Amino acid sequence: MKYIPVYQFRWLIVIFLLALIYFSNLVYFELPFIGVKFLKRTLDDGLYQYLTGFFPRFDISFFAYNVQTLIVWSTGIILGSRIALITLLIYLSLGFLGLPLFAFGGGFDYFKEPTFGYLISLPLNAYLAGYFFERGKKYFAVLFPIICTHLLGIIYLLIFNNSFLDFTWHLSF
Repeated sequence: MKYIPVYQFRWLIVIFLLALIYFSNLVYFELPFIGVKFLKRTLDDGLYQYLTGFFPRFDISFFAYNVQTLIVWSTGIILGSRIALITLLIYLSLGFLGLPLFAFGGGFDYFKEPTFGYLISLPLNAYLAGYFFERGKKYFAVLFPIICTHLLGIIYLLIFNNSFLDFTWHLSF
């Protein structure tokens, strides 16, 4: 922590950022999602429909996303790598103890939710953002935490769905 006011009031800032991380679950933005599907056709459907099955079909739909990842990333920048990691571990611990801190509640059984992979990547996101920002690598402080968050989230979604990498999930990343 380079800034003296941040260092002197770090525990007040930790409490404030914990509250901000919680309230970031309540703020949603509608963002576009582009999915690509290939229709499975057989020759019984006709030659024309069989040949059109080779062309992709693009689906554009809008989904609501919260700003929690952005708040966690800024927590790593403001507090530094170690204190941000501790802050997010406290947040996850309180949520797993049963407090309704997460988007769909809380509790120990929250690992059954499909977005659990994104949730467990939040401490890594905060740590990496703080680590690279402390060393003056600001581009890495933006790039690597977001990539790691999406990788862990998508890997958990693949495990949760018990399926292989679908082309739609690949394009969502």
